[in-house]
Amino acid sequence: MASPSWVVQPTANPSGANQVFNDISCVTSTQCVAVGSQLAGSLILIELWNGVAWTAMATSLPSQATAAQLLSVSCTSNTLCLAVGNATRSGSGQSALIEIWDGALWSEQSGATSATTIATLDGISCIATSQCVAVGHSVAPTMPIIERWDGSAWSIEPSPSLSPAAAELTDVSCVATNFCIGVGFANTAGVQRSLVERWNGSAWILANVPAAQNVGMRTVSCVTRLFCIAIDGLSSVRWDGTAWTSVTVPANLVGLRSISCIEIDRCAAAGTLNSGALHTLIASYAVGAFVQVASPDGAAVDNSLQSVDCAPDGTCVAVGTMTPFVGPVVPLALQGSIGVPQQRIVSVSWSAPQDARVQQVATYLGVTPTALHKVAVYMMAFLIALIPSGMTPVGVDQTGTATTYAVTWSATEFEILDVVKAKFSLNDADATRLAVYLLHFLIGLAGH
Repeated sequence: MASPSWVVQPTANPSGANQVFNDISCVTSTQCVAVGSQLAGSLILIELWNGVAWTAMATSLPSQATAAQLLSVSCTSNTLCLAVGNATRSGSGQSALIEIWDGALWSEQSGATSATTIATLDGISCIATSQCVAVGHSVAPTMPIIERWDGSAWSIEPSPSLSPAAAELTDVSCVATNFCIGVGFANTAGVQRSLVERWNGSAWILANVPAAQNVGMRTVSCVTRLFCIAIDGLSSVRWDGTAWTSVTVPANLVGLRSISCIEIDRCAAAGTLNSGALHTLIASYAVGAFVQVASPDGAAVDNSLQSVDCAPDGTCVAVGTMTPFVGPVVPLALQGSIGVPQQRIVSVSWSAPQDARVQQVATYLGVTPTALHKVAVYMMAFLIALIPSGMTPVGVDQTGTATTYAVTWSATEFEILDVVKAKFSLNDADATRLAVYLLHFLIGLAGH
């Protein structure tokens, strides 16, 4: 392996008590929030990374709680984060816990799971201020819990029946209001298997995973409806929009337990390498393969990573715990990179009369002609579901090259163009032209 591209970032450690980081969410490379617990789960721990240093955020025990911990966090901006976990409350035992950050302070939210239900929420994914999904499980019986936030209240969503299996969801990843993936474990007669559920906008549906990987999934990361990766140690599967397929994880990466992707085939994974002592473990995922990346340990005998999250620019932060020979357990944070997002360029040529229409639509929408091509493809992809199956496009004229626009797409954005290409069996440029023609027609500017 090459020399480490990841570095240790000293954490704030607000007290001398034992502290752990369980999860992290990064909106940008200079705005990350890590959550966990202090005093072996007795107090909440939340710290903020600003790209330079970690600072402790003010927290307090939830109402009537004697102990609490946060297990997962999801932020959509520097003024909105939601975190979930559990709290032990006087007279009612352990119950699900939800905390919200409004840009000024953290406060407890009332979830949909009854405070008298023994339960925990293990994972959360937010795609907007009014769109969050949290997952976890109840105890006795051990069954999945799914809650949805609409910006004003939480509600329970039914999970597919797994009776007589005991089951729990440990993580969730959403990319749209009609697409989320939840993963976890199910246990029937002492045999553990993977639990994977997909939200289609109206219901959660059980998914089948390859038999070799049907041993449990701990974490999942989706970047589009056509790309998700789930992992737990040597078990990993990939979603391609149609089915789950196996992903090979090398034996030296058995300790991976968290993954974060910024685009198709560009992810970072983190975990713990057990070689007698515990060491940090980082891997990259690209073009269908996991590869170990050199990662440093903190100043402790045991170093473990629980979670990793990557900002859109490819900067990643992994968090966990350092356990010294003597002294308290303290949080551990590493910062690294999986590289900047890839870009693809599509050159679209228009004859002079055609380009006049391009300029007309661009002016109407108040965008540049280059941006117009993306807007048109987005609109086309949105309308695909309304277009009759088997429809053949007409009027895709390539004659003339009076004006050529070079449209730059990220690899993730390019998936949208791929949808249009596949629908009409066209190449990149013709699919873009067709989309512009459609947009031109829809806004009433088509001339005949």
